[in-house]
Amino acid sequence: MKYKKPSSLLISFYHYQKERFPIVFLALATLPVILSSAVVVAQNKLNFLHIFLILVASLSYLFHIRVVDDYRDFKHDNLYHEDRPVQKGVISLTNLKKIDIIAAIILLAVAISSNIYGLAIAVFMLIYTYIAEREFFVTKKIRKHFFIYNAVNLFQMTLLQIFVYNFFFRSFYLNPIIITHFLLITTGTSMFDFLRKLKTPHAESTGKDTYTWYFGFRNSLIIYLFFVSLLALLFFVLANEMILSLGIWLVIILIFIAISFLNAYFHWIKKSEMTDKLLQANSLFFYGFLNLLIYFLR
Repeated sequence: MKYKKPSSLLISFYHYQKERFPIVFLALATLPVILSSAVVVAQNKLNFLHIFLILVASLSYLFHIRVVDDYRDFKHDNLYHEDRPVQKGVISLTNLKKIDIIAAIILLAVAISSNIYGLAIAVFMLIYTYIAEREFFVTKKIRKHFFIYNAVNLFQMTLLQIFVYNFFFRSFYLNPIIITHFLLITTGTSMFDFLRKLKTPHAESTGKDTYTWYFGFRNSLIIYLFFVSLLALLFFVLANEMILSLGIWLVIILIFIAISFLNAYFHWIKKSEMTDKLLQANSLFFYGFLNLLIYFLR
């Protein structure tokens, strides 16, 4: 059953973002990462205007990636995901492209306001997504390798993190703190990508485009818990390197970890939409909480 065609581009975008690009969720997930990144690399007092600008630029790039994905996967989604907004006629690819152009301009404008390196990184980010949209010009080969395909596309998030670091850098140098923080963010990003493609048996499609298709539901939950454990371990290493005084927060972190394991267990038993949302919500709060601790306890 198709939606009634929205009367304006704004309304179309509102319905689209509810399903494919939840702005509030993404902002809540992205802001703590930006704050912790700023603390790790900034040498001067944090400027909240800069934080706002890099948040807008980050969301613009994330939207750009989403549009590229929907454009590239259009034929695949027509076959295996007929319930998605573009397939239901909620919004057209043409209108998505119009909004995407605005998002790309915003990204470049913020990049220009930072430094020449930021502009170079932003241009490379857009070039990479252009190549990714064309599936690296080896469509038939790369589609057959699910994990390689996901990895080369997930690399876009690595580029975004480098862009964020550069925005706050005054002099570029690597140290153990930055390296550990980068590994922490990469692990968190990988965890959310994994969760996004972790489906219950009754929600699984035949498109072979989820981790549960390849690992099975139970094994996928075990891998998710590995991400949670690795995330916590990297945070403790970073806290030690930054000499953060955790105090009572250590107990809260351990509680979050315990809740993550319990949520995974209940999701394995229930396999419901509610337990799936609980798993994602707990992951978001845990990840955001760790990044906010880095920011406030610095």
